[in-house]
Order: sequence, then C-alpha cells, then structure tokens
Amino acid sequence: EHLDLQIEEVPIRKGSRLDGQRVGDSGLRTAVGLILVAVKQSSGHMLFNPKDDAALGVGDTLIVMGRREQLDQAERLAAGA
Repeated sequence: EHLDLQIEEVPIRKGSRLDGQRVGDSGLRTAVGLILVAVKQSSGHMLFNPKDDAALGVGDTLIVMGRREQLDQAERLAAGA
C-alpha cells in the first residue's frame, strides 16, 4: 500500500499558537495526526521523538512526517500572526 508520506521541516514563527505550548498540548500528534520525528530547538539542540512535555517555542523547527494535507496544517499552526 502506498501511504504518500512526506517529511518536512516546519519552523515555528513569532505569533504562532504553538509558541509556549508543550508537544502533548499542541495537537500535532492527536488532532493533526502527524508523526513528530524531532524538534530542532533554536539553540541547535535536537530532541528526537520528543516527549509530550517538551516545550515548543519561536525559532524551533519541527521535523514532521505525514500526508501533504497534514503538513499544510502544521505549517498554518506554526505560521506567525
């Protein structure tokens, strides 16, 4: 079966509703249905398979895997106001 999955880097921008949230509260996994492979923090540190209590912030980059419509939704969530 062809799943049509893609992997993408999605930066969290100023004004994003993801800024200051924890991974588990972000809805990326549950509501959007993405596989969150890693978070590249603004400091350069990589969190692979981040736990639900990992914090997200402006300047972080999400490394996510999913279908195109899921990735588009993640980009909208990470976009600034």
